[in-house]
Amino acid sequence: MNETAKVRARGKSKACRFFIVAAAALFLFLSNASSAQAAVVHQVKAGESLYSISRKYNTTITALRDLNRLSSNLIYPGQVLTIPLVYQVRPGESWYLIAQKFGVSVARLKTVNEQKSDLLLAGQKISIPVAASSGTSSPSRGYISYSREEATLLARLINGEARGEPYIGQVAVGAVVLNRVKSSLFPNTISAVIFQAGAFTAVQDGQIWLNPTDSALKAAADALGGWDPTGGALYYYNPATATNNWIRTRTIVARIGNHVFAV
Repeated sequence: MNETAKVRARGKSKACRFFIVAAAALFLFLSNASSAQAAVVHQVKAGESLYSISRKYNTTITALRDLNRLSSNLIYPGQVLTIPLVYQVRPGESWYLIAQKFGVSVARLKTVNEQKSDLLLAGQKISIPVAASSGTSSPSRGYISYSREEATLLARLINGEARGEPYIGQVAVGAVVLNRVKSSLFPNTISAVIFQAGAFTAVQDGQIWLNPTDSALKAAADALGGWDPTGGALYYYNPATATNNWIRTRTIVARIGNHVFAV
């Protein structure tokens, strides 16, 4: 075999190994997607306190106050509180890695969990000072069926559209795709939504065909597992670069990283 053929063979071998690793990683993260549970909204009942509510949802009083911007522990019947996201720590994760993953500071993460120690154990459940909710602003088709190829395609889109965004922002982009699949306003499959004409810049400029990062693979798995940090958004854009005036007329429901999310 000449030198050129050897180089080509090595290149093919590396590409093959990458896709095997990527597929295995996506399968693993799809299996573990339920470790990030969506937050819920709780309406305060007579006799309840922040302490009793924190115990009910396995969170802390500090996390509840932080997320709901409460200046004291005083709450009243009928008040609506957003419950923080509860996350189960995976092996090898640290406060720093989890803070990076969700786009918050280590100090804030430890504060809302009322922790001073750096110790963190696999399987431990901690509160994340962000809210995640489900639902769309238009009639839903309900359950989404998808192939492993479509799951990888979603990771590719996330990589192309949100590379460099905080992890929660990457999940949010994936959630927008899935919200569109559920909505009667858009096509009813992941691939059809992604390849709808003019829908995503990453498709237009070819970035969708870049190899997805590990972060994008995990974000796709978490989105497919039901995590929607946007609360049902159907659109997103970067206000610093967007040139489409119509998109700016949509109602903004979340701001994550450099993107705003709208319905």
